Amino acid sequence: MIFVNQLFSAVLQVLLLAALPFLWYLVTHRRAAGFFRWVGFVRAERPPVGWTAGILLAFILGTYGFSLY
Repeated sequence: MIFVNQLFSAVLQVLLLAALPFLWYLVTHRRAAGFFRWVGFVRAERPPVGWTAGILLAFILGTYGFSLY
């Protein structure tokens, strides 16, 4: 029973905390942009695959290269 009460309390706190920015958005910035874009939830750009693979390869070679000695 204690777990259920704590879970309910945690969910209620998260909802109340999330409601504050949403209400502020509705009052002040409703026409500026969508809510998620206004809060900062945007799709990340695609990372450069070549650079990422090169850094990963250099890290692996460096790690195993030093462990061979």
